[in-house]
Amino acid sequence: MDMNEHIIQGGVARHLFSMGLVEATHLHWGHDTPHTFIGGVNPIDGTWHTPDLEVSALVQLSFHEGIGDHRTVLVDV
Repeated sequence: MDMNEHIIQGGVARHLFSMGLVEATHLHWGHDTPHTFIGGVNPIDGTWHTPDLEVSALVQLSFHEGIGDHRTVLVDV
């Protein structure tokens, strides 16, 4: 989802968390929070799912590997 705001700290994120959804990408970041829009500084693209799905692998491709101006995310559930 292109949220146009931080995927953990934004208002939409708070609403999705309150509905019981889980955001998958931030669990795999490590120390460096990646920006997901080529001209941005924050992660604004999130992958939301219900807690009963198990994400077994996830990768965010670099910008030149996708077709747009956001990072492509591949998720194995």
